[in-house]
Amino acid sequence: MCINYETEESSFPFEIIKIISKGTIVRDKRSQLVTDISRSPSDVEMAPDQYTRLSQVSGVRAIKAFYSRVWKTKTTKYSANFILDGHHICSNSTFPYLLILIPSIIENVDIRNSIRRTWGSVCANSTKTQSTFMNVSKLVFIVGNKPVSDELNYVFREEHAVHGDIVQADFNDTFYNLTRKMLIAFNWVNKFCRNVQYILKADEDAFVHIPRLLMFLKSQKHDTNGVMYGYKYGSSRVSRFGKYKVSKDEFPRQYFPPYLSGTSYVISSDIILQLVTLAEYTPYCPIEDAFITGILATIAGVSVQHSRRFTHLLEKIVPCEFVQNKIAVTGVNIQCRYFLWKLIMRMSEENICRQISHSDISTTCPIFMHE
Repeated sequence: MCINYETEESSFPFEIIKIISKGTIVRDKRSQLVTDISRSPSDVEMAPDQYTRLSQVSGVRAIKAFYSRVWKTKTTKYSANFILDGHHICSNSTFPYLLILIPSIIENVDIRNSIRRTWGSVCANSTKTQSTFMNVSKLVFIVGNKPVSDELNYVFREEHAVHGDIVQADFNDTFYNLTRKMLIAFNWVNKFCRNVQYILKADEDAFVHIPRLLMFLKSQKHDTNGVMYGYKYGSSRVSRFGKYKVSKDEFPRQYFPPYLSGTSYVISSDIILQLVTLAEYTPYCPIEDAFITGILATIAGVSVQHSRRFTHLLEKIVPCEFVQNKIAVTGVNIQCRYFLWKLIMRMSEENICRQISHSDISTTCPIFMHE
């Protein structure tokens, strides 16, 4: 259908532990301290920042004050030439309610095909659809440009010709440019699919129950400043080293504002253009989820809503919880993706929850834990 963290309290200063003691302390792959937040943004306690006195003010006011008074000209442009512009995806008379954007790279053909054949299969532009969800959701893979072999480039072009769900922009497709990739994708939405109501950003290793997400979105109300939904981190320390390095020029504070896990999150389309415009006047930050759903959302005053029906990096869940309640899970490989799809197809069976709870599925789906 288109439908973990380890507790490491002893390794952190006592003052920080005390500040966030009301949350669950976890560490993600970026070596950032984060708290599991189910409270409103106004309840989040911001950690001390040794780099600037702005930290003594509330996180929202500090970030708004810092960016509004320093950057008056554009710092980054998020326009790009489209090699494959996907203009046909939203060209019919009925725009989709939900547009699914998945950042991908040219060589991940097998991953894209596994998504098309499983949870992405009800999208109207997919090769396999179910009439109930036709024109309700559409699937788009966002790809940049990089040197590949002639053989792989041929396979990629053939894939596009068959499925028609790939948008390729002419920029250097690297991990550092993931933020750029998503904001270019937002620009594409504004140009070719502006009447869509919601946008789901999902990583390639996510599995999303789209019918369940659609029901969730239909039940929500958001104000005129727009809204974002996902799994919300309360306070996350900025890494100054390694793969997830962010320089002080890119973001000077020691802690990011609350933001949504980038594995999967939803944005209302009414703020897409605003986010891109703000990003152009804000120093580039390579941590895509923190920048878009944290920094930019804070500046724009967007409502960022936490839901435990989404998951975060390396979160372990019991199989029954996925079948009955979860909207999105992450850390899913190709084999696991097909396994989860079979579970979805068997949801109407009696005692299916008990059956999967007693199955040995840890090898197939490492994201699951036994009850």
